[in-house]
Order: sequence, then C-alpha cells, then structure tokens
Amino acid sequence: MSPSVCESQEPLIQITGGHPRIFIQPIYYQQKIPTSLRAIYVREGVFERLQHALNLLPKDYSLLLYDGYRPFQKQQYLFTFFSKQLAQIMPHAAEQ
Repeated sequence: MSPSVCESQEPLIQITGGHPRIFIQPIYYQQKIPTSLRAIYVREGVFERLQHALNLLPKDYSLLLYDGYRPFQKQQYLFTFFSKQLAQIMPHAAEQ
C-alpha cells in the first residue's frame, strides 16, 4: 500500500539570494526540464530548519540548494524521464 500525498497548507517561501549563506542553483531549470522554475521554493518549516542547520555549522559553511518544492507534474516528469534512462542503461532489470 503506497502512502497518499496530501497538501500540507504550509506556505511556500521563495529562496532568493537574500541570505548570505544560502545559495541557489536551480538545476532542473538549467537542464531545461519542462515546468521547472528559475526560483526555488521550500515550505516555511523547511526554510526554518535550513536556517537552524546553518546556525549549527561553522560560520564559513554555506548551503547550496539545487531544488526544493516540486509540483506533482514536475515530479511525474522526472520519475518518467529517469525511469526511461534506467531502462536504457539496464535493459534486463526488472521494472520494480
């Protein structure tokens, strides 16, 4: 039985270059993956935990975010895209 996915209603925060120790590099946008955005969004609670993690790290450490929140359509595209790549690399592997 697979877990169901439900909306948490927690606000999304756009990660910008405003934080001195959080950098973004939207990898899927750079790879021109359909429906990808130049901005990276995370849930408010995730952003708070990222800031907490930075407070625990030495001051000369930073975080680089490649991705964050993914709409269902983007996640579905990525799953299909990578599944096809794996099938080409390992044609004799079971689908599971």
